[in-house]
Amino acid sequence: MPNGARWRRLLSRPSKIASLLRARAPSCRRILIRVLAIASSFSPGLAVAETLSERSTATGTAQASIVEPISISTIADLDFGGVKLIAAKAGSVTIDPSSATTSYQETAKIDCSTADCLPSPATYLIRGAPGRRYRVELPDRVVARSSANPEEELIVSKLEAASINLPGEPNRGLIDSNGRDQLRVGGTLIVPAKASPGHYSAQVTVAVTYE
Repeated sequence: MPNGARWRRLLSRPSKIASLLRARAPSCRRILIRVLAIASSFSPGLAVAETLSERSTATGTAQASIVEPISISTIADLDFGGVKLIAAKAGSVTIDPSSATTSYQETAKIDCSTADCLPSPATYLIRGAPGRRYRVELPDRVVARSSANPEEELIVSKLEAASINLPGEPNRGLIDSNGRDQLRVGGTLIVPAKASPGHYSAQVTVAVTYE
């Protein structure tokens, strides 16, 4: 602690105090990412038609089987929560859709200074024909932009989906006997060393189709 004379000199030089405070402040950045999903579904109704004929005088029959369409609805968005860098180096955050766990690589750490700091995978409800399998289509990566400055960008890559009813088979799912499945989507957020603090968001299109 400074003595009385030194303290009085510091008080007369506020810029000196400011420089001391900056020197003691931790070097970190806080970045919130929320990836909003646009869910779309394709329902190729299975229609099988057969015509049986004998010569020109036979009558023909046509048969068709109509399958319940598949649909997807959003329960929760993919949220990387609050992220900070503890050093002037890049870091990354990965959300595993299978286990719904989050891992932080390099200098990236969780920042829980706000209520919405906790990360979570996106969650969707799938409805369709019982017993049917389906495919999930996701982009390879998306660009998240800052709400304050659209020129500030972060990359979300390695997007992957995991089905509750069909574990261990990425980007595929199985509709249960009640006509439902739950799908989770995760990915990896890349945080550059010079990323500006703020709220970033992106849109991800999730499409499901019967196999």
